[in-house]
Amino acid sequence: MIVDVHSHLWREMIGGSRYFSQEAMDGWASNFAVGSGSQGDSASAANADAEMLIEALDKAEEVIKRAYHICAFAIDLRPLFAMEISVADLNDWVISEARRDVLGRIHPFACINPVLPGAVEEVHRSVAAGAEGFKIYPPTGFLPDDAAARPFYEAVLQAQDSVGRHLPVLCHTGASYSGSSYARPIHLQDVAFRYADLRLIAAHVGSPWTDEALWVAGIQRNVYVDIAAFGDLAGWWPELHAEALGKAKRVGAIQRVLYGSDWPLTAYWLPPNDGGPKWRNLHQVADAMASLRMPASLLDMGYPELTDVDLQGVLGDNAAQLLGISDSRIW
Repeated sequence: MIVDVHSHLWREMIGGSRYFSQEAMDGWASNFAVGSGSQGDSASAANADAEMLIEALDKAEEVIKRAYHICAFAIDLRPLFAMEISVADLNDWVISEARRDVLGRIHPFACINPVLPGAVEEVHRSVAAGAEGFKIYPPTGFLPDDAAARPFYEAVLQAQDSVGRHLPVLCHTGASYSGSSYARPIHLQDVAFRYADLRLIAAHVGSPWTDEALWVAGIQRNVYVDIAAFGDLAGWWPELHAEALGKAKRVGAIQRVLYGSDWPLTAYWLPPNDGGPKWRNLHQVADAMASLRMPASLLDMGYPELTDVDLQGVLGDNAAQLLGISDSRIW
C-alpha cells in the first residue's frame, strides 16, 4: 500500500468565494506552478479538485497494482494573503471533496493558522466534520513554537482524546516564496518536547535545512518528516533523496519518514510517459521513489543501505501505522 501524506485540494473559486487572491496567484502561487506555465498547466494546478485526484488515484492503482491512500488539504493563506472564503468553509469543502471518493482513499486534513482567532474552535469543529489531521503553514507569518500557538496544540490533544486516535499536525518546513525563516525545522523541537502525545510532521524534510529536520526527528520521537517536493526547485533528484533517507536511518528516524507527492505540484517534475495530463502522474512519482537505491558513492562514504523494508516503510507502512489506515483490496 502507498500512503501519501502530502497533497492539495483547492480552486481559485470555491462556493462563489475567491480562495487564491490575485496577489497570491501573481506571487507565491506562481512560483510553485500554480498559475504559471502554459494555460493548461495553470488551470489544472490552480484548480485541483477531487475529480482530478480520483482519476490520478485510479491511474496510479491501475499501473502500480497497489492501494493508494492520500492525505489532502488546502492552505490557510492568512494573514499573508487575503481569502474571501472562510477557513471553516474552506475546510468543509476539502472534507466534502474527500468524500467524493467512494473507496475512502482521500483523507482530509484541516488547514488552520494556529495563532489567529478561532483556531481552537476550528480544531474541534473540523474534527467533528471529518478532518483526520491538520496542516499549518508558518511562512504566512508565525512561528510554530510561538506561545500563542499553544492553545491550538492543546485543542488537538483534546480532539485526539475525543476520537481515540492521533490527529497529526503537518507543518510546512523549509523554503517558501516568502517567510522561509518562520519555517525552520528547529521551531518544532520545543512543540514536540512540550506535547509528547502530539504527532508532528515536518514537511519537505525542511529543505534546505534537511539536516536540521532530521536531527529534530532523531531527538524528538514524536516528530516525523515527509519527503514531498524534496530536492531542489528543478525536481526529482534521487541521489539527494537517498542521502536524506540514509541520514534518517543513521539517526534512528527511518521509521518516521513518510512519503508525499505534493500533488498536483510535484507531478510536474516527471513528464508523463503515457501522454496524459501532468496532474495524473502520481504513479510515476511513487514508482520513482520505489526504485530508489543507495548510490555506491554514498555507500563508500559510510551511508547505510536502503532495504526493501525501509522503502516500504517510507512508501506506506510508516504513515499507515501513524494514521490507522488499512486496505484489504488485492490485485
